[in-house]
Amino acid sequence: METRRTSDLLSYLVKKKQATSKELCTHLHCSISTLRRELLELEKRKLIRRTWGGAILNETTNIEYTYLQREASNIP
Repeated sequence: METRRTSDLLSYLVKKKQATSKELCTHLHCSISTLRRELLELEKRKLIRRTWGGAILNETTNIEYTYLQREASNIP
């Protein structure tokens, strides 16, 4: 089940392609431990790749993004 925070996190990464943990915590208004749990779950689903201090969107997946995620990625 995808939460709103997970959806916001994916939308942000679709737009930015990669982000630091600090940047994601600020954007999502959450603690670092909450962010780590979200990132672990997304990494298990092979949607992202966690890096030291951040995350990178997995571009090679065949996932279908929600309308909000596609809309966020198309904003100039």
